Amino acid sequence: MNTALRWFAEYGYLAVFFPVMLELVGIPFPAETILLAAGATVAQGRLNLVAVIALGTAAATIGALLGYAIGHYGGRPLLAALVRRRIVRQHHIDRVDRFLADHGARVLLIVRFVPGVRIPAFWVAGSSGMAMRRFLLADAAGAFVWVVIMVALGDLFARSLSTVASVFGIDAVVATVLVIVLVGVVFVIRARLRARQP
Repeated sequence: MNTALRWFAEYGYLAVFFPVMLELVGIPFPAETILLAAGATVAQGRLNLVAVIALGTAAATIGALLGYAIGHYGGRPLLAALVRRRIVRQHHIDRVDRFLADHGARVLLIVRFVPGVRIPAFWVAGSSGMAMRRFLLADAAGAFVWVVIMVALGDLFARSLSTVASVFGIDAVVATVLVIVLVGVVFVIRARLRARQP
């Protein structure tokens, strides 16, 4: 989070756009952390809320669209090659296939919140023959919801810490952050363990 805040101080809104876009293409950037930190920076008055949401939504939409293009033009042979190189796990692709078969493009509204399938979902959507217009509508809607929630959580978190500090002092802030970090670490570990299960 501190690294992300330094990025915002140095690069401004570009620190929101490019990491989020690249992560959704498949390059490992901590997009959720970036958006949470952007929300915290909004709470400090250093970034504009509307601009952050607009840029974040554009970045998330474009990144997913590029992922769709990778799947569309590379097809199943490319996905098989990515599995062989251990870039993505076969059971993640199978899970996305089932989601798309059962729910269609609606899956793209929530897939960003599902650990382990966010990135391959866009590749699989492209390789499945889903129409680009249908993909783009669901992609943009899902991107907007995801960005708004992440930025709002970051903003709320920062404002809550300011309130805690003004009422209870800095020690209470430190304790609150430690508890939240611990809960977050446990959640991430559990999510990754579940994602690794076949």
